[in-house]
Amino acid sequence: MPRRSTSLDEAETASFLGMPNVLNLATFANDGSIHLVPMWFALTSTGAIGMAAYAKSQKVRNLERNRQCTALIEDGDTYSSLRGLEIVGTADISNDRDLVREIVRGIAGRYAAVPAGSNGDDAVEAMARGRVALVLNEQRLVSWDHRKLRGGPRG
Repeated sequence: MPRRSTSLDEAETASFLGMPNVLNLATFANDGSIHLVPMWFALTSTGAIGMAAYAKSQKVRNLERNRQCTALIEDGDTYSSLRGLEIVGTADISNDRDLVREIVRGIAGRYAAVPAGSNGDDAVEAMARGRVALVLNEQRLVSWDHRKLRGGPRG
């Protein structure tokens, strides 16, 4: 079966990005090895994938040296149910407090990260403290949905 037949179309990609899956972010460490970390993410007001990370974290230091990165978002427990997106590109690092708060607010809503009974704005502000925004710039997107394979689950 040709590869194209298992790709996600634009609407399926948008729907998949709306799910609260974990994004795995790969950056280049100082020694050239790959540094791979799981990240929560949200879509920014411009539709870009945004993450929040501590300014002194290894992933941020890696991106300061080399903006190239790859992100993987996947879903599924069996071969016939695997879906995913590989996003290859670069990441911008931003200290813009409004952008950091926007991303943190999106993450908090997506992953229910604000503790029950807390003031949402105070929780977002606390979660944003000390963090920078990481925004992916997509250069290549590869997608797959094994549910489209013959005999795989539908819908």
